[in-house]
Amino acid sequence: MISPIGPCSFEQLPTTFREAFAAGAIHQKEGRFIPIENDMVFRYIFAVIMFPLALVPAMMIFYLNYYLIVKPFVIIDFIKKVFSESWGVILVTILLIILIVAITIFMGKAGYGFIKDIAVARKEKKNRAQNLHHYGLFMANDCLVARMLPEDGQENCLYFPRKNVEKVEWSYVRTQSEKPRNVLRTLIYYHANDGKKWHYVLKAGSLEGTDLDVYNQVKRWVDDRNTNNSL
Repeated sequence: MISPIGPCSFEQLPTTFREAFAAGAIHQKEGRFIPIENDMVFRYIFAVIMFPLALVPAMMIFYLNYYLIVKPFVIIDFIKKVFSESWGVILVTILLIILIVAITIFMGKAGYGFIKDIAVARKEKKNRAQNLHHYGLFMANDCLVARMLPEDGQENCLYFPRKNVEKVEWSYVRTQSEKPRNVLRTLIYYHANDGKKWHYVLKAGSLEGTDLDVYNQVKRWVDDRNTNNSL
């Protein structure tokens, strides 16, 4: 299988690096390695904030099952009452139910993903105590690969052959958030195998060091045409 260039899943990483990450031995390969910092204190604080939100879908599902099993007549009476109203009321009620269901599903998935992320982060912290690294960013002589900690339960991996990377810049980018702002990030400009040109915004995230530290490491890797002589 040919690994896609740029963002990819863990299964799409080249076999040699996928096996090294899985074994916790990626840092033992010849090259530069940036480990995961894994600040569990921040994660636990965020978990306390998210916990009440994660309870909402669980409580809604519980009460729905309760009324379906113990008091089904309450739901039947509600349905009869709604359909006895005008079409406008019926339509609004249906839209509200769809909205509530959609929000419940979204919050449930977000809560499950965050719990999964916490479990992975805790396991990685224990592994690091045994000098095992299952996550991080690794720069070999001919490519850059990364396996970041999952976000929302999704794997977050990268694969950049050196020959496909055209340049790296330290530049301002606009954040995608409720309050967008300009922040400095590492921009990796590269071309895919079909010749199309792309750029990827690399943020330090859970990597050890600041965004500028990560940029300096990656820039050095790109500029250094003979990595083995500079390790």
